[in-house]
Amino acid sequence: MKKTVIKKAVMAFAGLLFSSFLAFSQEMKGSIDVDFFSGEENASYTEWTGGYSPSEINTRSQIKDIGRRLANGIQYQETEENDPFPYNKGNPAYKYSAARVYGTSKRGADVILIGETATVDTIKCLKMILQGYVENAYGISPSESEGLAQALCNWNTALYNNSYLLNQFEDGVKDAFSGYATKTGLSNSFREWKKSVLVIPHVFTEAAENENQYESDFDYSDNSLVQESVPEQVEENVEEKNEADYSSANTYSNQNSKNIKKQNKKGGNNKMIILAAACGGAIALAAIIIILLTRKKA
Repeated sequence: MKKTVIKKAVMAFAGLLFSSFLAFSQEMKGSIDVDFFSGEENASYTEWTGGYSPSEINTRSQIKDIGRRLANGIQYQETEENDPFPYNKGNPAYKYSAARVYGTSKRGADVILIGETATVDTIKCLKMILQGYVENAYGISPSESEGLAQALCNWNTALYNNSYLLNQFEDGVKDAFSGYATKTGLSNSFREWKKSVLVIPHVFTEAAENENQYESDFDYSDNSLVQESVPEQVEENVEEKNEADYSSANTYSNQNSKNIKKQNKKGGNNKMIILAAACGGAIALAAIIIILLTRKKA
């Protein structure tokens, strides 16, 4: 009886250690690298300046939901299905899409497709889509996500036609939406946004040679595109900043950059706390095993 109890305790101890380290490594696998892209100066953009009919107006929440839904699909495939290449073609297909490419010999990234049928035409709305994505994909708070989305737009504009920056990423980053995208990064003009991919860099860590490859069994032959009649735009009665605020060089301040980095470090501390708690539980189980081994028979 005593041996059975000890055997069960040992198995529980090993299982707890394995699951703790597995969960920790899974969480760290696709961490966003804020420091890598937060240093670019604010870019200025040519945007649509015409009017919109009432049927062409969406709320701020509806626009952010585009990014949130993409992130939810990526998170589900990664955590629930352990897909080596999480891929969400979106609905309608390839209007707005997302993919996650893990780093092996080079840096990995999340990739957001602005498809041929996308209707986003202001940087304000594009930032909202990115806000929604990083909030759900990385657990970024709404208060931090706006500055983070601004920094991502600035950096993707610096990435546009920049072979040096692009070569720092896995080939899967530029090939994730092959056939649907012809440009990597963000042009200064909204007229060039369609068929572009935006890049959200990961922290670069070496991975096993046979792990996290971006190839997928996904059927790329489905080239169906559905045009929505309602383009993404903020309804006029929603309280928001002026357009000038979004192109100002002071929008993404140094203080906001520090807050983002602080949030990123806090997330890393939380991961270490989780791991430490798991190890503490494992030590407690080890103590029980020792007591059982040394206790005399009654």
